[in-house]
Amino acid sequence: MQINKSSILIDVRNALGEKIRGAEARFFLYNQRLRSLDCAFRVKLGTAPILLTDVPAFPFGAADLVISIDRYHGKKRFVNVAAGEALELREVFLLVVCFKQSACYSVRSVPA
Repeated sequence: MQINKSSILIDVRNALGEKIRGAEARFFLYNQRLRSLDCAFRVKLGTAPILLTDVPAFPFGAADLVISIDRYHGKKRFVNVAAGEALELREVFLLVVCFKQSACYSVRSVPA
């Protein structure tokens, strides 16, 4: 069976709108129609947006995208990847702050 492939371009930023750099990010795509098309990516964040390639596309492009970045709260969203064109996403992540081992909070950075 021939599966269409496409790509997802993801720009990740913190609550101040700054690019998140130097952290390790994990991207998991859980396909809604065929579990055999699930895929995972692990990248080190730099200055450029992340390009996930060879992602199953329409008619098998409906997937749950789970994003996990070190020191930030994870996110999950539904995506529908079209064939022949890159899906562009911009996601904002909140930092996780732990004052004690048992108490972790999410904080939104506020400019001074």
